[in-house]
Amino acid sequence: MVCANKTHITLLFLYSIIAILAMWGLVSQSDNLIRIPIAIWTSIGAVSACGAMLEILIILRTRSALRTMKEQIKRMSKNSQVGLVMLEDQWPVEGLAGILNEYLTMIHKKMERLAHQQKELDLLISAGAADQQNTEAIIRSISDAVVVVNAFAELALANGLAEKLFGFDVNRDKLNPISEVITDRRLIKYLLPERWKHHLEPLKIEYELIVDGSKRFFNVTFSPVYIQGDKLWAIVMTLDDITHDRELVEMKTEFVNLVSHELRTPLSSIKAYTEMLLEGDITTQAGREKFYKTIADEADRLDRFIENILNLSKIESGILSNNFSLLNLDDALARTIPLVEYIAKEKSVKLEYTPPAEQINIWADADLLKQAVLNLLSNAIKYTDSGGTVILTATLDRTDDTYRISVKDTGRGISPSELSRIFERFYRAKSAGAKVSGTGLGLALVKKVVEEVHQGRIECESTPGEGSTFTMIMPIKPAGAAEDDSVVQEQETVKI
Repeated sequence: MVCANKTHITLLFLYSIIAILAMWGLVSQSDNLIRIPIAIWTSIGAVSACGAMLEILIILRTRSALRTMKEQIKRMSKNSQVGLVMLEDQWPVEGLAGILNEYLTMIHKKMERLAHQQKELDLLISAGAADQQNTEAIIRSISDAVVVVNAFAELALANGLAEKLFGFDVNRDKLNPISEVITDRRLIKYLLPERWKHHLEPLKIEYELIVDGSKRFFNVTFSPVYIQGDKLWAIVMTLDDITHDRELVEMKTEFVNLVSHELRTPLSSIKAYTEMLLEGDITTQAGREKFYKTIADEADRLDRFIENILNLSKIESGILSNNFSLLNLDDALARTIPLVEYIAKEKSVKLEYTPPAEQINIWADADLLKQAVLNLLSNAIKYTDSGGTVILTATLDRTDDTYRISVKDTGRGISPSELSRIFERFYRAKSAGAKVSGTGLGLALVKKVVEEVHQGRIECESTPGEGSTFTMIMPIKPAGAAEDDSVVQEQETVKI
């Protein structure tokens, strides 16, 4: 285009020279020896003038067309759009405009294809991001600890349980070598890609770890993830905490042993004393009465033990119906003292009862309330050393229409770490001493009686080496008690 412009300028310059020469020839006709006809000079001048004017017109039209095309292309560039160059009259640049429009059309089609491909790519990226977010959300919601390692042995994903268990931050340690994130060699050897080069099935191992000073047990599953047939994409490690299950199995085993002992001991005593009475070894009336009392006490002990198991089972299965009746709280509690008094005397433990300052009539299940109080009293006596004291008290709280039954002892106490578990079935506090017999069901039954039957709550305060206080807080009239108080109050107060 530049060459063409220069050519037009050169031609214009030549036409101008010729026109000037023609004018000079006309002016200097009289002086020339060789006279050229005027018509020839006139023709030469006219042709040159027309050629110069034509070149001027071509240059002006060309510059105007180029300026128009330049402005249109600038607008296309500014708006990021590609269209055709539009000229009212394409002469003398119709060839250039045609070629340019063909090129712009080709660019436009390519841009449309690229835009379509970009949309598809954006959709794929969005879908991939959504899938990753969904995967992360699923992993975070899993109740087991989960760690995902990519094919380069780098941390890819993990949930909060895994972070807490191994002490790392997934946002900070993501894409770091897994051997730097988890240092336990027992696990690392299963998280390296070399271990899973061949298509293998998931692997399960048992794993033991100290967490917060206590031993935890896990079932660990390593699952390789392959794509395109046998190409390793990731390794997923899940840790299922089976500590509670293992403890439950151990507690159940211990429970079976304890139940056998608790059944065998009173039965052995009853059998031995009965045989001695039948054989006539005891000749005095006082001796026989002592044996009779021992047999009765052992039978009561056996009866309470069986009642604990049956009542706990009935409450948990929901087949135990509430049997509320109106009770005098003082009478109800006073009648429990003789049932455990002989146990306290055998251990030289002082047993005290502080009755309420005023008469308290309550609605309660008489049998289950008696069982709960007896369990707390026998438990307190059991864990109190010789010379200690166990105190039973009852108070009324009129602000929320509740009454409180407290059993306080000066025994061995319970460590803070065990307070949250003492009401679990089969659980027996380690800090209380392993030599004390029991099934671990007494406090579990107390909690069920207080919370599920009487709609109350139970609290425990304890200091190791100083003793414990168990307090049952229950409404005076639980939901489900008789609506017509007058009818029941006319009846004789139920005795325990």
